[in-house]
Amino acid sequence: MKDRNLSKLIDEIASLKKLGDVLIIDFPNKIIEVTTLSNEIISIIKTSSASVSISRKSIKHIINQRKEGAEYILLSIPNILNNPSKIASNSHKRPDSFLFAKMNGSAKGVVLEITKTTTQNMVVSAFPIDRKTYRKMIDISGRAAVPPFATPTDSEKSS
Repeated sequence: MKDRNLSKLIDEIASLKKLGDVLIIDFPNKIIEVTTLSNEIISIIKTSSASVSISRKSIKHIINQRKEGAEYILLSIPNILNNPSKIASNSHKRPDSFLFAKMNGSAKGVVLEITKTTTQNMVVSAFPIDRKTYRKMIDISGRAAVPPFATPTDSEKSS
């Protein structure tokens, strides 16, 4: 993520965290660009725009829902979107919607929901995921299966 975009996102997070659990915020539709998708990801989700943004409304929603884990999730957006473990279609729930999952190397991970339009891609939600649910996701990327965690087994350690 460009330093300028990261700085803007950090400022928005800090501003919205101060509000606590209030439901009405100023400028809910203001958007902040969070990353530019790689050519590989653009090809997989067949989007016409490389830019990914998030609205203040979505940031506030994630802060309210994820509490202490919200900042980690929000600051991880560029990494999750450009290095996902899995990409799944979510169009059965929301048209032109995709789930980008990234395991953190243990039993938990993060899923971002991205909705694409003709002009932009928007992060609309984010939530934690456990290993069992992650395994049920059907990867549409066509990439070789990447294990969600790469820790050596005991037999590999001893060889």
